[in-house]
Amino acid sequence: MGNGSQRPVRLLVVEDSATMRELLRTIFAADPGIELVGMLSDGEMALEAVGRLHPDILAIDYCLPGRNGLEVSREILAKSPVPIVIMSSQLKVDDPEVVARVVEGGVLALLE
Repeated sequence: MGNGSQRPVRLLVVEDSATMRELLRTIFAADPGIELVGMLSDGEMALEAVGRLHPDILAIDYCLPGRNGLEVSREILAKSPVPIVIMSSQLKVDDPEVVARVVEGGVLALLE
């Protein structure tokens, strides 16, 4: 992040797959510009953690147990304005309906 005088970006990750959580942890831990403030496995945990951990950005899986990542994102955004990126291997970023749902939900980006 430049000359080191800036603080790292505080990232909260919500991913139900333990394998993907570990992969993401490895990737983000290698970047000194990112402070991983939490790795959670479901949306309910994220709803509680956002207010407590105050992340700068939230990366959330679309396919979560219970409510999907978009539903959880909408609820988080209603309470705490935080940039949100939805990650999904099942949603297609070139599908206009999918993109419209994500944008209407207030999400910053969709990663396939």
